[in-house]
Amino acid sequence: MSFNSATFFRGIDEIKTRLDKIIQLMELRNSIYQAQNEMRAGEYLNCPCHNKGKTSAVNPCPVHG
Repeated sequence: MSFNSATFFRGIDEIKTRLDKIIQLMELRNSIYQAQNEMRAGEYLNCPCHNKGKTSAVNPCPVHG
């Protein structure tokens, strides 16, 4: 079996392309998580229980827990 450099480098390029796609998906996932966290933080700010400091471990918020 002989070494074919063209096939080898084509395989390397394919791996690089797949890794780039994986990285893009991971970045997208992270931005979605960040947006969800910001939405939750906004919900807590607008919540009358959390906004007025009426919650605790003993007295959880009826909406957010």
